[in-house]
Amino acid sequence: MKNMGKYIYAAIVAMILFVPIADATARKYMGPTDMTNWFKGPTCMEIDEADSNNTKKIDCNEADIRVYESQWIVPNAFHNGNFDQLENLYSNWLREDARYAGGTSKTSLLCSTLEDTMGGTEIQFSLAKIQKWQKLYKDSFLSKYAEAAYWRASAWSARGGGYSRTVTREGWALFRDRLMRASSLLDALQEKASEHPAWYTLKIDIMIDAGEPIENIKKVYLKGISIFPKSHAIYFAMARAYTPLYGGTPKSFDKFVSDTVERTKNFEGNSFYARLYWTADDDNNLPFVNESSKYPNWPTLKTAYLDLMQHYPDSIWNKNRFALVACRTDDGPLYRKLRTEIEGQIIDGMFPPGERDKCDLKHKWH
Repeated sequence: MKNMGKYIYAAIVAMILFVPIADATARKYMGPTDMTNWFKGPTCMEIDEADSNNTKKIDCNEADIRVYESQWIVPNAFHNGNFDQLENLYSNWLREDARYAGGTSKTSLLCSTLEDTMGGTEIQFSLAKIQKWQKLYKDSFLSKYAEAAYWRASAWSARGGGYSRTVTREGWALFRDRLMRASSLLDALQEKASEHPAWYTLKIDIMIDAGEPIENIKKVYLKGISIFPKSHAIYFAMARAYTPLYGGTPKSFDKFVSDTVERTKNFEGNSFYARLYWTADDDNNLPFVNESSKYPNWPTLKTAYLDLMQHYPDSIWNKNRFALVACRTDDGPLYRKLRTEIEGQIIDGMFPPGERDKCDLKHKWH
């Protein structure tokens, strides 16, 4: 299999359209207008790198399905005004508590994808589309949620993503005004919050953006997890408030992580230690460097990832992440084991080729 490169083909049968996706996380495709056969899912094949005509159909893995649903289906449906598709997806996934193999809620990914879509190239058209959506579905939670998400995305568009000192006075004014609109729209939906974990996630995000006192944010968070204790996204949203980038400290973040591990131990073991530090693993927050790191601590982090593998054994998404983290340590046997297990199912957006090559050399994989 060394001469075989895996490419994902998302096939919309009605269009007889095949578009290669080599990267399961970085690519977004706005694509075909006829999505009538979306429910058949992607078609995945292996292609011989030496002979592109030599192909073999294979089972799609978790990453293939994630990219198909979150980067094809959801953006396409919004872009083309197929609001019935969004409504059906959301209601079905919510009712079933549908999750990917790694534990990620499909509804939470749908909602975050909607916000990303509206905050990108769609932003100048998004509000008109949402208003049309709301006229068609007057009692829809999702369409009203989408408007709140739009105003948050619009707030960040006006502010820009730089440090506070780089934001203009006008940028701050628009940022505050649009966040207030988003918050007001969510408040009007509060009576439905007990049915929709996404309400709590977005409310916490907006409160953090607006710089509200952490005790006020914590009240919303505690209410949310009392109703939806297994909603990963609510924990992830609250974790941001404790990161150094948003005024927290390594100790305060670590305490939040420890508290969350205790809250979720009955159904997640210690895996939330890995999940939450995953959300803060960047140079501006709390990157895991190697065994010398204190926040996170490697023995605890390793145990947490092993728990994650045990609870979600079929997740290639989580395993790619574990391999990347293991590379930063001197634990060669662990890296080589994980690297062998993900061979042929590597997610380039999570574990880029250049980084992977360095890891393979460091740990003498093959």
